[in-house]
Amino acid sequence: MIRRRPPAPFWIETGLAALSAGLSVLTLVVPAWFERWFGSSPDNGNGDLEWMITIGLAVLAVAMSFLARREWQHAPTHG
Repeated sequence: MIRRRPPAPFWIETGLAALSAGLSVLTLVVPAWFERWFGSSPDNGNGDLEWMITIGLAVLAVAMSFLARREWQHAPTHG
């Protein structure tokens, strides 16, 4: 059986993708988490900041997923 041994960047990128995706979903479910966490409302409560955070985190999750996939494809095989 051939096994891949992905390098450390694969695990970092996979972790960042999962974290970004999770925070993106959190922002969709609880939009004001950011304002509660930091104790301020930079967008004066109109929701623009939450949408920017959600979109940014979703883009980051997709980008990290692609990078992790590339690392997986180039990982050496052992078997």
